[in-house]
Amino acid sequence: MKKILTLLSTAIITLTLSSFTTKNGEPNKQIINTFKADFPSAEKVIWSIDQNVHVARFLNNDRTELAYYSFEGEYLGKMCRITLDQTPANVKTEILKGITSAQVKTINLFFPPEGYPKYVAITVVGNKKIIKQVDSY
Repeated sequence: MKKILTLLSTAIITLTLSSFTTKNGEPNKQIINTFKADFPSAEKVIWSIDQNVHVARFLNNDRTELAYYSFEGEYLGKMCRITLDQTPANVKTEILKGITSAQVKTINLFFPPEGYPKYVAITVVGNKKIIKQVDSY
């Protein structure tokens, strides 16, 4: 659970800020081969290292996605940005509790390797940035 929360935090930062790409951001062959098997239609792949995980930013069916791998090669999940209208009604209701849709800045859909997807909404209320995490279940 701690790994997923750390990964979600990393992903949110990566999606809301420009990610830091290093010259040594290219992962080893094992990770690249695993990535190619996991995402065979990926295009325009850019690798970076962010908070001790390898991050692949790529196009998959004309949609930007991020995939996360540990340095040991373990697949940690993928994330993509969606709109509020693309969320299920129960998730949308939970995200909008106490706020308006105008206060929702981004929504990211995270798919862990196992379990249910999670929706991560970044909202701004006044000067305060709030991160809401909602299970799809």
